[in-house]
Amino acid sequence: MAGAPTPHHPTTSPQAVASNVQLPLVQQPLVQRLQQARDLAAEVLDSVAFSLLSEAEAMAVLGTVEDLGRRVDAARVASAADIAVRSRRILGNESLAYKNGATSGTDLITRLTRVSSREANRRVRLGENVTPRLAGTSMLPPYYPAVAAALTAGSLGVDAAEHIV
Repeated sequence: MAGAPTPHHPTTSPQAVASNVQLPLVQQPLVQRLQQARDLAAEVLDSVAFSLLSEAEAMAVLGTVEDLGRRVDAARVASAADIAVRSRRILGNESLAYKNGATSGTDLITRLTRVSSREANRRVRLGENVTPRLAGTSMLPPYYPAVAAALTAGSLGVDAAEHIV
């Protein structure tokens, strides 16, 4: 039945799922700061009347928004890769996806972000190559450290990073 709550089709919104997650106290300020940054960016962007900007302002706004977008895209890739690692099937009942009623990391990512499974997989694949990797108790560098650094710094976009990788 459509809309019926099941472990694979929750009726709650991604925000409700995310807000129900209890974070350790040390992580709460990070999430709060990100939420404040999101709210501030939304407030500023909502106030822009693009057609009323001067030519110089319009070009500066375009460049600034693009820079911000690349930084956000890099964080999206890193976050998705992290969720995928925490959701590996080999973890069984300790898998983050399992704990949240999802069938896989991709399923959990799509529920939390409302992106397509294709986009979730795209982010995870890139993230596997440009984020540090855990090997036992050691952290290994990304497979493509220069791409990772440029992506994180916002000097390289996701599309270019994918082509390089």
